[in-house]
Amino acid sequence: MNVTGRHGDELVGARRARHVHSSQPWSDPVSATEYLAGLGGYETTGAIADPGIRRIEAITTGLGSPNRRFPSVHITGTNGKGSTTAMTTRLLRSQGLRVGTYTSPHLSDVTERIAIDERPVSAEQFAEALGNVAWMARRIGVTPSWFE
Repeated sequence: MNVTGRHGDELVGARRARHVHSSQPWSDPVSATEYLAGLGGYETTGAIADPGIRRIEAITTGLGSPNRRFPSVHITGTNGKGSTTAMTTRLLRSQGLRVGTYTSPHLSDVTERIAIDERPVSAEQFAEALGNVAWMARRIGVTPSWFE
């Protein structure tokens, strides 16, 4: 869960980072879905070939570390994560904050995992963000996992 200030600071860090123009590969919903489908990882194979944070750290650093631009709450555990996330989101929003959430798994579409102020991101928003990640990964020679 990511939180931004009262003044509507941009939540999606990739937009603050180096922006990829819509003409870049993977920046439309169809090609983003195809790109994601081609990545390996636990979600697709049931195995983690190279566990660790090396890849995602390299990608986020290349994008200007958007993950470090906002306070976050990380909710973990076996039971109650969804309820805790919903309550925390409502509490923070009642204080005038913008709140982004990421939950998993999804039921039918990966965009269900990401919401801004309790509204799922659109396929276009997801594709733009994924396009930024894919572009940076290719630029620095890293192949992310599906989850990353």
